[in-house]
Amino acid sequence: FGVPQNRERIYFVAFREDIDSEGFSFPQPINSNACIKDIMEKEEVSVKYYLSDTYLET
Repeated sequence: FGVPQNRERIYFVAFREDIDSEGFSFPQPINSNACIKDIMEKEEVSVKYYLSDTYLET
């Protein structure tokens, strides 16, 4: 779509039972007790992460 956006991302890793996943190893955990709600930012999202109305009109 050609519109650059500044986004932070979270990646989830899952495995299907019918595919070999032995080659994958998880990195050492930083905080193994963290829940997604604990690591999500609680502040308001900055306007720089939203598309302007100019882009939405096209």
